[in-house]
Amino acid sequence: SSPALTVAVTVLGRVEAGPPPVPRSGGVPGDVVFVTGACGGSAAGLRMLRGGDAVSAAGAAYRRPVARLREGAAAREAGARAMVDVSDGLALDLHRLADASGVGFALDSVPVAEGATLDEALGGGEDYELLFGVRADRVDAVQRGFASAGLRAPLRIGTLGAERETRLLDGRPLERLGWQHLWG
Repeated sequence: SSPALTVAVTVLGRVEAGPPPVPRSGGVPGDVVFVTGACGGSAAGLRMLRGGDAVSAAGAAYRRPVARLREGAAAREAGARAMVDVSDGLALDLHRLADASGVGFALDSVPVAEGATLDEALGGGEDYELLFGVRADRVDAVQRGFASAGLRAPLRIGTLGAERETRLLDGRPLERLGWQHLWG
């Protein structure tokens, strides 16, 4: 029970004609990992609102999230093999993609939204950027596909690896940071 009205929304859709849908489970060792934008903006926006601060443009992502539908279609067309939206935190959703694909990963960088902290970028969630893996020989196709669709370039953040237990950020183990649902 709650003193406030709560609204839950479910959206159903379909995949347009073309390549098959991109599952979480399609990642292969050697794939390059991209994210469609900086993370942590939503968590920073919530922090600012709770603190009574003015919400920056990047932090406004909390109030008005944007689904990256065009970016998902561009990644799919360019050959993405595994993809997930960053709804529960970049770190946790990357672990989920790696779990489903049976791979590990090594991240070189984490793009942090303006006004956000690294912790908010890794575990804040509700950014709805897309995290995807693509064969190394398809990196140029990804860049061209996003550019021809008039989209900002996705950010290369690391690679998938063969050792399932190896999950690193800057050479150190990356924890499962983010929103843990009741069911796991």
